[in-house]
Amino acid sequence: MANTRGNLVAARIYEVDSSGNEKGGGLSVDCMFNPFEYTVSKSNQYEQRPQNRSDVPSVEFKQSGPQTLRLSLIFDTYEDGEDVSRITNRLWKFMESKTRQGSGSNRKVPPPEVAFEWGVFCFVAVITEMTQKFILFKPDGTPVRAKVDATFTQHIDREDYPNQNPTSGDGPPQRVWK
Repeated sequence: MANTRGNLVAARIYEVDSSGNEKGGGLSVDCMFNPFEYTVSKSNQYEQRPQNRSDVPSVEFKQSGPQTLRLSLIFDTYEDGEDVSRITNRLWKFMESKTRQGSGSNRKVPPPEVAFEWGVFCFVAVITEMTQKFILFKPDGTPVRAKVDATFTQHIDREDYPNQNPTSGDGPPQRVWK
């Protein structure tokens, strides 16, 4: 585990496989500074229908929406004078889709699925929005500090798929056969 400049365990963003587990050889970015705060939200969709003799409509549940995670991260390379975008460009890779050729036609490959992990909090998602703002520069114009605002949209809820057997971490086996 990497540490921040304040010697705290660093939050990190990393590529996951379709099961939400860290992808071997996948891209990973350690945060230089942990977020000051983050926001998790969720919304559900309802359809409103008028009711007779009432000003208040009835509502019918339509579907549950995904959770979203919003956070801001600071990346800083002032001390070594390097271009901070060499680090933040790795975050942009989490948003890149690729075009692959196959069977005589092109197909879009979606951006990778990721996880934001910090302490006991792990949010498996895709990054749906990201904004980078350069906020400090060397005299020659090289950016050395950037603020990145990111929105992650959930696609896997790890609580939906609890561990199923003793080897997946659900505790000791209840009975051993010989």
